[in-house]
Formats: sequence, C-alpha cells, structure tokens
Amino acid sequence: MATPYRRHFRLSGEGFPRGWPRPRLSSAMHNVFVRNRRPILSIAIAAVVGDIAWCGRPGAIPLSLVFPPLAMAPRSRAAAYAVAFAYYAGASWPLIPGARVFFGPYATVALAVLLWIAAAAILAAPWALVGPVPGYRSVWRGPLALVITAAPPIGIIGWASPLTSAGVLFPGTRWLGLIATMALAGLGAAFPRTALCVAVIAATAANALHHGEVAPPPTWEAVNTEFGGAGFGPRDPVSDFASAQWIQTRALESHARVTVFPESAVSRWNEATEMFWQPTLALLKASGKTIILGAGVSKPGTGQFDNVLLIRGAQNGPDLPQRIPVPIGMWRAGTPTGVPIHMWGSGTVNIAGERAAILICYEELLVWPILMSATEHPILIIGIANDYWATSTRIPKVQISAMQAWSRLFGIPNLLATNR
Repeated sequence: MATPYRRHFRLSGEGFPRGWPRPRLSSAMHNVFVRNRRPILSIAIAAVVGDIAWCGRPGAIPLSLVFPPLAMAPRSRAAAYAVAFAYYAGASWPLIPGARVFFGPYATVALAVLLWIAAAAILAAPWALVGPVPGYRSVWRGPLALVITAAPPIGIIGWASPLTSAGVLFPGTRWLGLIATMALAGLGAAFPRTALCVAVIAATAANALHHGEVAPPPTWEAVNTEFGGAGFGPRDPVSDFASAQWIQTRALESHARVTVFPESAVSRWNEATEMFWQPTLALLKASGKTIILGAGVSKPGTGQFDNVLLIRGAQNGPDLPQRIPVPIGMWRAGTPTGVPIHMWGSGTVNIAGERAAILICYEELLVWPILMSATEHPILIIGIANDYWATSTRIPKVQISAMQAWSRLFGIPNLLATNR
C-alpha cells in the first residue's frame, strides 16, 4: 500500500488506483509551482539582495551585482520586470518611514507606500525594455539597462545602482573600474561562472594595488549639526537666529582654513541675512578662513528657491545650486513652487586652491551627479546633507557608503557634513 499513497501526493495526478478521484486542479498547480518556481525564486532573491546590498555598509554594495543576472535570466519581459521591481523595492523600502517625516504632518502611510512603489516601478522598466535573452546577446543588455537607470530622465531617481560597487571592487581605477563593473553586469547573465572568476581575480588585484584611503586636506574640516528640521516647514526666527549664532561661533573658533557646514544650515539667505552675517564674514576674511554651508536662496518674482552651497569669508562665491533636488518633495515639475532642477549645471568649484566636486544630500544617492562632476577632474568630494527626516532609517549610512565608494573609485578624498 506504500506505493499508491506516495503517488497520491503527486501534483500531476498520475498513478492513482482505479476509482480514486483525480485532482482536477493538478495541471494549474503544476504550472504555478513547477514552471514558475524559478522566476518566483529570482524575485525573492532580488528583494533580499536589494535589502542587504543597501544596508549602509560599503562592503555589502558589490552584492548588488547579483541583481543584473537575475533580471536577465527569466524567459519573459514580465518576469524580468518583476525581478527588477523586487530589487529596487527591497533596496528603497526605508523611503516609507522617511517620506512620512520629509513631507510633514499631511503625509500618510499610503502616500509613502505609493511613492515607494512608483519609484521601484519606474526603475524596473528598463530591465523589461532590454528584455531577457539567452546566451551572449545578454552581454550588452545588462550594461545598457544600468546606463538607462543611471542617466536622465530615469536617473533622477536612479538610486541603488550596482554601478556604485565599482569603488569597492576596483578602487583607484577611475573610469576603467566603472567600465569593468558594467562589463561584469553583462557577463554575469551570459557566463556566470566566468564572470565570478574574473570579478574575484580583478577585484583582488585592484584592492591589493590600492594604496588606501586618501585623507582630506588637513586644513579642511566638516562639522555635523543637530538643528532638526532646518530649512523645512514653517520658518522659526528664534531657531534660525540660534543656529546662525552657533555656526558663526563655531567657524570663528575653528583652526581650519575651510570649514564645511551641512545643507540648510541657513534656511534662507538674502540681503538681510548677508548684513546680519557681515561682521563674522569680515573676521573670517581677515583671518584667511572660508566657510561652506547650505542655504535656500529665493528666486525673485517666483515661489521657488534654489538649494545652494554658499562660499563665504576669504572666498566669496561662486554659489552652486543643487542640480537634482528630491522629486516631488523639493522639485515639483510643472509647478511655480519648490526647488528648480539644474540637470546640466556645474558640479565642481575651486575652493581655497582645491577643485571640489559638490554633492548636495539627495545627489549622494545617485550616479549621474558624481559622474558628471568627475568629468571636470576634481581632487576632492564635498557632501552636505540635511538628514533629520531620515535619522530613524539607514538612509544616512547609505549616503556615507555611496560617498566612500565613489571616493575610492576615483582615488580622491571626501568630506561630508550632515545635519540631524
């Protein structure tokens, strides 16, 4: 009797004794659990990979290179899209609690979830567009999808890019390391074992030859602050005054030649603000000191303002506006309010004899701003951020790990000042 009972549990329904009822849904169940088990498994793995790779630890970022082969493996575009969606959703789920704080008291869980789903859905689209194909033809499709997600217009939300792992795998190799990372994304889909061997050998060699992290100039200092929601929501003159006084005192007491303060260190900078700061700026200039800080600068005649990096003291300007503000939260396309986008604006500036690439908060999570800045040959990366809204999430750690990865790739030091 053992044989009929064993056969009774077969999904196909074969081998039942005469008179026993056959399960009518066995064929449908077979399709779901057998034919689709690989796509379902790939979707689950992609979600886990996205979550772990972007946990905020720099060493975990290369795990994201497992994702492109997973997205190119399914037999259909729909399955490839589902795998990509799972990866980006797994990587960006901290946006849900963060968005509720960022958008203020009117934000709901439903809005945060909707933004999270929409972003993952958009980022997954290129992987369905290039389509999964067998064999050598997938070699160029994976890199193409990476480029599409990193470059505008999709690159405006192009976070969690596997391209960021170039700095961890191939430090100091600059553009060659970036190209090698793109190549691995394609080889991994067509020839996974070969890609793994090449990645291990090349990464080991690159890290062995790497001379270690480059220290920032000793006369530069980045200062973190704890001003809370500076620059967001209703203006509080008392808080603005207290923050300004603290920054001025800290800058004057610093022994650094250049002191970097976070994004939104001054909520709004205008003629009145300049006059209020003038005594301190004069003292800084007399002592040869320069301060760098983030501020909002209103655009006359509009309801918009630029989120800029200000340079004052021994050097007065030029001021750089943020190139890619947070979509919807800051950049509101087609509306007369918010922060305008400067997609093709300059991303580098000369400060105290150093050519610095500037990344303002959200830009630290993207690929496009740092690569555009790298074409202008900087020798230093400066990041300023206002992360008060994300202190309960891992987003600040992800920003730091991404900054460190790009710094390692191009072999140049970085300074990061954050408000919390």
